[in-house]
Amino acid sequence: MCNSQQRCHIELLKDQSCPATYKYLQMVYSCEQKVCLDSLGIADGSVADSSFKASSMKDATPVKARLNRESCWKPSRNPVGSWILVNLGYKRKVTSTVTQGWDSNNTRSWDIKLEMRLSVDKRKWTKHPDGKFIGGGTHLLETPAIAQYVCILPLENCPEFGLRFDILGCAQEGSTVRPGVTKRNTLSSERWSTLQYGIA
Repeated sequence: MCNSQQRCHIELLKDQSCPATYKYLQMVYSCEQKVCLDSLGIADGSVADSSFKASSMKDATPVKARLNRESCWKPSRNPVGSWILVNLGYKRKVTSTVTQGWDSNNTRSWDIKLEMRLSVDKRKWTKHPDGKFIGGGTHLLETPAIAQYVCILPLENCPEFGLRFDILGCAQEGSTVRPGVTKRNTLSSERWSTLQYGIA
């Protein structure tokens, strides 16, 4: 369908329902047999409060960044150069992130460029090819990554910036599954670049 390419656009023809609108369907292929999209414990509280860390904070601790909560994480300085980090407890397969701004009625606090970086040991950090995205909603990684630590960095300055988030995925293939975590039969290919980043 996509001429053996991983990604392609398919134009929708002979559709007069919205004649002035360009219509297409974006197809993305992955080597995953089944994409796992379970919450990895941030939103539901199973990841401990002590697992959160941030470069700075304003009016609330980093743990306030849990998805769907009433509060959020705000850096005390400009968003650019700030970061928030969570320890997932052990190595997980990360497939997606879900982000919200500080106010459900103010989408300007959502619409900001973010970057997700990953690590298995909190010393060497990884830039995933799909790691940059616009906040608000669900951002799916075309290629899942293995990580225990996830860091989210704002890439734009916005006075109204605030962040709530969750990380989605499942237990790492071949790892011991903890109680309450469902192991999925998935395959993945590792394609990302590695860098050193000053997060301690």
